[in-house]
Formats: sequence, C-alpha cells, structure tokens
Amino acid sequence: PPKEVFITNEKGSRLEKIVGPFDEGSDVTVICEANGKPHPSITWWISDGTLLDDSYSIISQGTSRNELNLHSLNRSSLMLELICRASNTNISSPSES
Repeated sequence: PPKEVFITNEKGSRLEKIVGPFDEGSDVTVICEANGKPHPSITWWISDGTLLDDSYSIISQGTSRNELNLHSLNRSSLMLELICRASNTNISSPSES
C-alpha cells in the first residue's frame, strides 16, 4: 500500500480531522498527496460511499496528488466527511486519510 497519505490546504498546511469554519457560498480546495511505488492512484470520497473525484497527477518520483475543489459551500456541507483514498495495487488495501 502507499507509504504516506496526507491532506493539505492550498497553502500547504496539513489538515487533520475537522477543518473550517468556512463562509456559506465560499470555495474551498483540499489537496491529497500520497507516496508509494508504484505511483498511487488517489480518489476523493464522501463517507456515504459517493465518489467525488478520481483525477490525479504524478508530481514527483513516487508521489501522486489530487486537488478537490468544492464550490459554493452550503449548509449541507456542514460536517461533511471527506475521505482521500490512495491505492497502488489491486492486491493490498488502500490507505486513507
């Protein structure tokens, strides 16, 4: 499985657990990076099992990245649980953050 999976904001600060508060109507970008060999694929999910984004890029040797842009946050975004999942083989379980 990928060695390390972490989430940051646009400024590169690591995010843990609950983030915010954010103003209603604002846009938020969260970034997930993962290290591993082979390069991990990175996906964003909602805790209910809904896939949000499966696009990712390889940014350096062994490191992949997926930027999730959330537009026009509303009240339904309150306490929304996002999961970043990284996987680099079909044999091992994915790593999450």
